Parts: sequence; structure tokens; C-alpha cells
Amino acid sequence: MKNCKPIALIVFLSFFTSYAQQNLEEAERLINENQYLKAAEYLEKFIPSDPENQEAHYFLGEAYNKLHCPDGSTLNYANLFFAFKATEHFKKVIAISPYYKGKTYVQGSFSKITSIWATMACTYAYRGDLDSAKWAFKYGQEQGGFYPEILEYNKNVLTTCAPNAILFTNGDNDTFPVWFLQLIENYRKDVTIINYSLLNTIWYIKQLKHNDLFGGDFIRIGFSDDQIDQLYPIQWDKQTTSISVPFTIKQYEASSDLRQQYNLTDFSVLKKGIVSWTLDPTISTDDFTGLQIQDLIVKEIIEANNWERPIYFAITCSEDSKIGLQDYLRMDGLAYHLIPQKREIDKEFVNEKVLKSKLGILTFNWLNSDHYKYLDEFKLSLNNYRNIFLRLTLYYLNNEQNNLAVKILDEMENKIPNKLVPMGLGLLYETSNLYLNAGAIEKCNKLSREVEILALEKLEKDPSDIQSYYNPYRILIDIYERQEKNDKLLDIWKRIEILYPNEPSIKENVKKYQKLQGNSDK
Repeated sequence: MKNCKPIALIVFLSFFTSYAQQNLEEAERLINENQYLKAAEYLEKFIPSDPENQEAHYFLGEAYNKLHCPDGSTLNYANLFFAFKATEHFKKVIAISPYYKGKTYVQGSFSKITSIWATMACTYAYRGDLDSAKWAFKYGQEQGGFYPEILEYNKNVLTTCAPNAILFTNGDNDTFPVWFLQLIENYRKDVTIINYSLLNTIWYIKQLKHNDLFGGDFIRIGFSDDQIDQLYPIQWDKQTTSISVPFTIKQYEASSDLRQQYNLTDFSVLKKGIVSWTLDPTISTDDFTGLQIQDLIVKEIIEANNWERPIYFAITCSEDSKIGLQDYLRMDGLAYHLIPQKREIDKEFVNEKVLKSKLGILTFNWLNSDHYKYLDEFKLSLNNYRNIFLRLTLYYLNNEQNNLAVKILDEMENKIPNKLVPMGLGLLYETSNLYLNAGAIEKCNKLSREVEILALEKLEKDPSDIQSYYNPYRILIDIYERQEKNDKLLDIWKRIEILYPNEPSIKENVKKYQKLQGNSDK
């Protein structure tokens, strides 16, 4: 009889856990089916029975968030009541524990709060009420949004841009904090932000044309308002398109402003007088290939700008958003600069002088805070910093400047320590190879030991992962072959043989390393 109470408790807890899970699955289904009000009502009834359930509060916050603003088409008509309700529950998630590991809808709670109040600020700005927009931004910061680390990152993005630039951005975390900086801190208001994701919405295109939401310069767009109202995806097959370059080599050489703006190292595009590229369709179905509205507008903005203002694409922009211009987009920091110079094949498209100067003025104050530890999306943005260091490293390796390559890799580790922000298997492996290519064998071997540990952990967790690019088998074979560790190579090939027992080439490798291992044992 003494064991009855513990057993009853275990049965009760098992039942309650199952009950909670069923409720969360039902709420998730309602949200996924866009039944946001039903999801909110459902969760409001469930949460009193489990008030510390983080995932339930997150889902309820998301349901209210979608009632507040379903998507970008309603960014100018967000609902204040539901903004408060959504914020209440995202704050509860954080209060329970900032280390949230449940299911998310793209972003964690801190970023959700940022997006909610940036959306409210957009609504007020669209009405011309900048005072209320400022209130929304400040209130959002008080609730946990617009946190210092994401503001610093976006300041560094703006630092990348030349004066009076146009900057294409991709999503919430590279757009909303920039608008906050411009309106609240008056920081780099000369840069006009264009959010690629919003360029499918008619109201936003008109807003860019006539009056930037937060007081920046308007964007030159050749379409009339009536034409904008009639925009829709157009038929488009893969084809070469071009824009003219309205200045000559002599003008470039004579103008210090132009040289400062572009820092060209090759003048063949200026001689030709045009930038030409292949623009692929961005919509492809069985009966239609074409361009989306947003791609038409990106193309129109670039053409209408006529090289009068510097144009950048944030490093966070998707490849699709660049409409095929990658060969003319040089990395100048945390953004790619559109320049009248074409990338050379098999060479890093960077300007050493420009990139080193940008690295010299970027700030890394996030290291002084513990905040980053539970901000998963912010941790991802830190790899954008690493990307700059790695691209400059590749540039030095291409130019056989190995000592400088090692110096830049060391600086990357100093600025973004792997111990604090782990790179992940693939990036750590590539970094070790860069040290190897630069001749820094000891540093390569040190990282290789860390790579080996991660790869073995990944292999034990998922032995079937042999097809992914950074699969543990390929990485371990590379390391062990370099180190001539035949016993470990034999073990890896035997593991692969279990997956592919009838593959002759695998059997040959098993025999090869059995023989080599036998010889080494003698």
C-alpha cells in the first residue's frame, strides 16, 4: 500500500502531460488553418489548467499576433488591442524562462515583440502620425523588443552603406530594428530601406514612391499609381537584361566622389557602358513561368535610380531577391554593394581596402551581455559577421597572402568566440580547412579535434545521415585520411558498409583499410 501514492501520481502526471499535448496540437492545428480567433479562445480555456506551459503561451501569443496583423498586406492596418494581448503572452513565455525550446513560428518571443510593435509603428506612420509611431517603438522596447544586440547588428548594417544609399532588406529582424534606429535614434536617416518581402503589396510600393514611412527619401519608380494598382505577375522566360552605365572611365577617374563610391578595380564594364545579366523566372508552374511583383519592382527601382544613389542588398537577402545580379554585388561588409564591375571567375568578389575598413568600424558589444545566449535568431545573425571574415580570408588565400589569412581567422575567433557562439559542424570544418590551406597546421589540428567530436556525436545521433553535404562520414574520412589514422578509417567504412552492404566500392575500402591496419599492427 505504501507505493500506491507514487504510482497514482505517476499515472496522473502521464495523463496530464498527454492531455496538455493534445490541447497544444489542437491549438497548433487551428493556427495553421488560419483560425486564429478559435485558437485564442481554445487556449484561453486551456491555460488556467497549466499556467506555466510555455508553449501554450507562445501559441496564444501567435494567435493574437495574427489577429493583430495577419501578413504584410495589412501592415498599415494593425490592431492595437491584439498587439497588447499578443505581447502579454510572449512576455509570459520569457518570464517562465528566456530559454524557450518549444515550437516556434519563425521567431522567438523577443523578436515577436519587436515585430508586433514595429507593425503598430508602421500603421501609425502610414496615417502620418509619427508621434504615435515613436510611442509604439519605445513601448515595444520597454516590453523586451528592440533589444540592444539586434540594434547593434543593424547599426553595423547601416554602417556598411555609403551616404544616401538604398538598402534592400529581407525580413523582420533586418528591417524593423533599422526603422527603430532611424526614427528613435535619428541614426542614418539618409539610408532608404526597402523590404523585399513587402514589395508584393501595392500600398507599400506606393508608399515608397511618394513618402518613406519614417521620413527618408522617396524612391524613384517610373510606374504611375494606376499602373501600380494594376501590377500582377508577368510572363517571363529566362533572358538577358541590362541597364546602362551613365558615366565613362574618364568621368570615373576624374571624379573623386565616384571613386569613393565604387572603388572599382576593373573598368571593362565602364568601357562597355552596360551592366548585363541573366534574369531567370521566379515563378514556375506547369502552365506559367514569370516574375513576381516584387522582382519587377526591384528591377524597376534599379533602372529608375540610374546609378544616382548607391544600392545595397543586406547580407540576409535571399538569392531570389537579387534578381540575378550576383555577379555585380560586391561584399562591402554586412551588405552587398551593386557596382559597375563584374565578378571574376573563381575569385572572391571583395575589395580588401573597403572590407578591412568596414571591419575596423563594426562594433561587437554584444559580447558584454548574456542576452545573446537565449536569442537563437540573433545567434544566426552572428554568422553574418563571420561571413565577412571568411570572405576576406578566401581573398587572401587566392592572392597567396597566407599570413594575412591566418590573421583574419584569428581575429574572427577573437571577435566571435566559438566557445560562446558555436559555429556548427559545417562551418567549423570549413574554418579548419582554411587554416590548413594557409599553412597553419597546429591551428587546423586543434579545430579538427573539435570537428571530430561534433561529427562523431552527429553520427551516433543519426547514422543514416550520409547524403547531406556536411555529413559526418565525409568529414571524418577527410580528417582521418589527412592524419593517416587507418584504424579510424576502417571503423568509418565499416559503418558505411552497414548502410550499403552490396556496394562494391565500399567493400573495397573496407578491405583496403583492413590491410593497412594489419600492416600497421605488425
